[in-house]
Parts: sequence; C-alpha cells; structure tokens
Amino acid sequence: MIQDFALTIAPRTDTNSLSDLRGATIGIDASFYLSFLLTSYDEPLLTVLGGLPLAFRHHISIHLEFLRQNDITPIFVFNGLDIGRKYMPFKTSDETTKSISEGWDLYVRGLGQDAVKKFGQSKHADPEQYNRLLQSILHEKSMEFIVAPYDSAAQLAYLLKSGPEYVDAVVGSLELLLYDIEKVITSLEFSYDQSLPLNKIDYSQAQFTFVTQQACIEELGLASHDQLVDACILSGSSLLPTLPTLSNGPMNMMSNKIRSVVDMMKRDGQTGLSLCLQLQDDESMKKEDYVDRYRRSRIAIKHQIVLQSSGRVRPFEAEQIPSDLNALIGQRLPEELYYYLSIAILSPGPLNQLTSAQIFEVAPTDGGESAEYRSLIKDKLTAIRSSTLALLSSPLHRAYQFRDVVLRCWFDQNLETIVAVKGITAPGQVIQSWHVRGESLPNTAEEFTLKMAVGAARSNGFGTRSKTKKDNAKPLKTKVEIKANTLWRFLHIRDYINDQHELTSWGLVLNAALSPGDQSNDSDEINEAVLIAIELLRYGLLNANNMFPTYTGAPIRGSTNDKRNTLLVSRVASLLSLRHKPVGYVGPLSRHILGYASLINAVRSSLRDLLEVTFTTLLLNGDADRDVLFANNANDLTDISLKHLPCSSPSNCGLGVAMKDYLDHEELAGLPDNEVTDARKQRVLELAAGKDGGDGGWFSEAVDLRGDLKKAWLLWDKVYAGVQAGLKSGLVKDKELWETCNEWTKIRRT
Repeated sequence: MIQDFALTIAPRTDTNSLSDLRGATIGIDASFYLSFLLTSYDEPLLTVLGGLPLAFRHHISIHLEFLRQNDITPIFVFNGLDIGRKYMPFKTSDETTKSISEGWDLYVRGLGQDAVKKFGQSKHADPEQYNRLLQSILHEKSMEFIVAPYDSAAQLAYLLKSGPEYVDAVVGSLELLLYDIEKVITSLEFSYDQSLPLNKIDYSQAQFTFVTQQACIEELGLASHDQLVDACILSGSSLLPTLPTLSNGPMNMMSNKIRSVVDMMKRDGQTGLSLCLQLQDDESMKKEDYVDRYRRSRIAIKHQIVLQSSGRVRPFEAEQIPSDLNALIGQRLPEELYYYLSIAILSPGPLNQLTSAQIFEVAPTDGGESAEYRSLIKDKLTAIRSSTLALLSSPLHRAYQFRDVVLRCWFDQNLETIVAVKGITAPGQVIQSWHVRGESLPNTAEEFTLKMAVGAARSNGFGTRSKTKKDNAKPLKTKVEIKANTLWRFLHIRDYINDQHELTSWGLVLNAALSPGDQSNDSDEINEAVLIAIELLRYGLLNANNMFPTYTGAPIRGSTNDKRNTLLVSRVASLLSLRHKPVGYVGPLSRHILGYASLINAVRSSLRDLLEVTFTTLLLNGDADRDVLFANNANDLTDISLKHLPCSSPSNCGLGVAMKDYLDHEELAGLPDNEVTDARKQRVLELAAGKDGGDGGWFSEAVDLRGDLKKAWLLWDKVYAGVQAGLKSGLVKDKELWETCNEWTKIRRT
C-alpha cells in the first residue's frame, strides 16, 4: 500500500452503482480483497484465538453472490513469489507482538473490554496467510482464480492490457497505477444486513469506487506517469520502504508522505533517481542501501514477470530484458512449475525459501516466549524443512540443489541457522519406488484418504505389490492414483513407511491411532489431527509439561494430577477447531492454550509444505501423464491440493479452551470420581453452551459445543490408542501420565 496515497486522492474518486458493471469481467487483487475483509469485518480476538477468521466464509459467499446477481464475473489474482529479499521482515511482527502482550496484561487484570480493544488494535497478520481459505471457497464455487508468478498487480495489469477477452476492469490497491493502468477500482462496497440469510439479501445495494491515473497526476501536480511512479514508491510501498530522510524528517513531512516526496522531487531534480542521488550521502540512505534498492524497484516494475495468455512466463517488456534480471528474481524456474503455482498446487512459501535462500520465522501471536516453541522452530523442524527443500530442488537448476538455506528467527534476529539442502539424502531418490497404478491400489474409490494410505501399508503383500518402477509407457493417469502415490511418498519421507514399503515403528503407532473408534463419526479432520498428534509425540511435545510458565490460562483447580490431566486433554482437544457462528469470537481466552496451538500450527505448516512439494515433484518428474491431466482434468489437480491433501487449514484454540474450562470448572475440578455426577457435568455444559444450546453460555456463539467436545473425546481415544502402541514399542515413555489420565477422563466425559 502506497503511504497516504488513498487519502490524498480521495476527493478525485468517483462512485457508481455496482450494476453499472453488469456483464463485465473484473480482475480482483486477492491480497487487497483479504485486507478489505480484515478491516471491514473486524474480529478483535482473531490474533488471540488463532486459526481462520470465523466470519470470512460467510462474507465471501455473500460478496460472490452480489457479483453473480449483478452478472459480474470475477477473476481473483493472488500474489506469487517475492521479488528480491525481504526488508525488515520482523518489524510488523515485533510491533504486533508488543501490542498483543499489552492486551494480555489488561486481560489478566480483569479489564476485559480494554483488552479486547487492545487486541483489535494490533496490526493484522499478513492477509495472505488466508489465501488457501479464499482459494478453497472459489474452487468450491467453480470461480476462476490464478496465482501470479510474482506480483498480482502486474498480472492484473497484463490481463487488462491484453484486451477485453480477459478482464474489463481491475480491483485493487493504488499500486496498480504503477503499471500504467488508466482506471483502478479501489473499493467494492456491499451493503447488507449481516444477520440475513443469503436468499433474503437485497443484492442491488452495492457500489464501487474508482479513480483515474490522470486524476492522480493532476491532484499531485505532476507532469507524467513516470513521475507518479517515483512519487508512489518513494513515499513507501510494497516494493520500497519510505525514503529514509522523509521518515527521519520533521513531523510536517510525515503527515502526508506522498505530497512531501512530490515537493522534494520538484525541488531536487524532478525525478526519483535525481532525488535519491541528491540524498545518497545521508547516513540513513547508506544504511538501507536505498539508491540501489530504488533502482531495483524501478526495474521490477518495468520488467515484472507475468503469466501470459500463451502459458509462457515472460517479463512485461521481453524485448528489453536487462542482462542481470536474475539478480533480482533469482535463477529461472521451469515454466511448468509456475503453472503448478498458478493453479494452487503449491504455495509460494517453499519456493520463496528456496529461491531467496532465506527463511524468516516471526513470532506467533502468543508471543513465542516458550523455550519449547523456540527449540521446535529453530532446531526440531530443521529435518523436515531440509527434506522439503531438497525434494523441491531435485528437478530444478543445480544452483538450487547446492545452496543451503539460512533460517533467522525473531528471538535472535542476527543468528543464522543452516537448513541443509546440499549433502543430505535426496528424498527424490527415496520415493522413486512409488508408481502404484490402479490395478494395484487397495481401494480405487475417489476419496482415497490418509487413513486408507496407512492402512494399505499394513496389509499383507503390500510391499510386493507397491514397489513399482517408473514406466514412461504407463504413467499415473487418474486422480486416485496421484492422491495415493502422493500420500505414500509423503509417509515414506516422514519415516512412517520404510524402503520395503512396510510400516515403521512410528508407522505402526500412526496406524493404531487411525484405526479405533466409532467409524461412523470418523472424519478427515480427526485423522489429520491424529497425524499432527503423532508428530508432536515424535518431537516430545505432546505432554503435560509446563511449557509456558510466563503465560496465564493454565488449569488452576484441583490437585496437581487434576491440573496435569486437564492440561493434557486440553492440548489434545486443541488439535481440532471450535465451530463458531460467523461473528467475532465470543468466549474465554487462554494464552497458555494459544501457546500450545502455536506449536500445533507450526508442525501442521511444515507437514503441509512437504505434502505440497511431494505432489508437485510427482508431476515435475513426469510420473503422471501430463497430456491427459492438462487436457481433461487440470481442475482435478487443484482439487487434490485444496480438498484432498491433509493439513491445509490452521486450527483455532477455541476447543482447547472450552475443554480446559469444562474440566477445570469448580463443579468438577478436584472432585473424587464418585462425586463427578451426570448432573454436575450437565450444569457445567449449560454454563458453557447455554441451556439446550441457547443463549447465555460462555461460548454462546459456538455452533455445537457439546458436539465439538464429543469430537474431542473421540480424538483422545484415537491418540491414546497410538500412545499405547508407542508404549509397547518403547517410542513413548510417559506410561504413568497417559494411563492415569485416560482412566481419569472416563467419568468426566461429556
């Protein structure tokens, strides 16, 4: 976002009825739209609950219906890879963490309303972490989207300039003007009663606001588009931070950055370059290497890489490509890989890490004060990160295969930890025995799941049937073949399956955890939670240790054993999300449980990266029939990634908090088993959920608190079955903890 630009040109904008766009196709910048959602439908407790915004799905569905009712076709464009290296990657995170910590201090002091206000004032997290949610909704509704190779604004500009057969207008931030667009829609304004169902909303009440490039040039008193670009990027944008001498200048210069830049340009040479050269000896300019970064930003705008209508990935002005463009964007990637990025098979994260050779870990929303969390991020996840990046690099340019990646964390920003890519056992070689075709699959149903993949590896003769070499004459062709082989390769890399295609000791633990329970209540959500639970066991993090001694919100009632058991059960429950109505969260908070949810989501994210890379390299290596897939079923590839691969969505900590508050309530906590009666349990449930699920409970906006708690108990049984298998094999050591806790839970279950 260009600093102060929107406010400056507000008088020059025009507003029309959305119906004026009837019959049009509009390109929408997805990051801009997600930022609009975050600011328009504020959920002040989002940062301290974790997970996905609770009302996003509801509002997105309504907005898409507005467009449909007005005969407008949207094409959402998502950002792809970063260009260049990140500047001050921890700044926003550090500010957010400080604000949230102040909110927790208020909460502990009993100042609930002040705490909520403080939480809501903290800077929102990167909206792009919700890309997968928006992509999934668009995919479910068969609406078109693409992920740009790099910058979404550049891709939108290309679509608009390529003619009316692509898009008629674009919606996004004013940074679109950097790419010489004549008109930009800067907002879509939907007016509706949020309490109404979709079929009761008046879809005629909507407007859009737009501005022209010429109006912006006139408002700022500039002479050309070239000057407008300079003014925009020097005032502070996604491409370049604010001119240092302006940031460090008097307050009247900071009050409107873009006008201050224009005044300086008029005084010192009319162009951005002349202004930078005039100021290059300033210490703040030298410290930030600002002149060079300015030049790089101008090159990035002029030669931005886009996905063309032909499917080729090319710069805007391909005939004038500078010889050192790779210094800006890195070694060229295969066009096939950009295609997989464009259809959301692979998220930009792992590719950014590989191409930049850097990983930045910012503080989680709980603050990241736990030694266990820091050890997980800095040390324990290194192996899976190495496997993921080594696998991704295997079909790419050798420059990526022989360059390690550096990890930097918020808690020691100058310390660099090596994430090895070169010199490790290449996962690509390990998994080349997985080319299992339809005739050898244990189940050819389209819904081939993680549970099926693990169960198949337990069956007699599976190793013999499944060890298959690549046959170029018989590549994988069907959706189920691709899903099955992706899951088996993933399980092999994570050491749940060995080179003989048999379950390892940890594979047997995972199989035991996935197998028991009421199968009618089984679900992919629960089985994904089981996988993460077993991973946490492997990391030594699924326990009742006090990992967050500085945090409030741990169990406080009953004996030491009661508190220990409550904590362990609540941590297992945190693997699942609390279902909530599409409004901001209503209910108690726990920084302690939020801290544990951060551990869960860090593990989940690392697993998801490996799954996506495993899927992508299966395609890059030619193990599947590209002609068949691209000609007839390219949508199936997106479907596999967004709907059928596990660990796609982070969980909120609401269910963990609910379980903790239920077990730790004064009606139940500390009582001997013979005093924990059904009547007492019912009273606590009514206090939590409201009588008969009605209003008045602590979790009054939960969809079905009783049902979610029952689901958490089902998950507990599965995890405990895995623990029992681990105890027998010696992989799990806390026998007394788990057996005592399981016995303790029996009388306290809902």
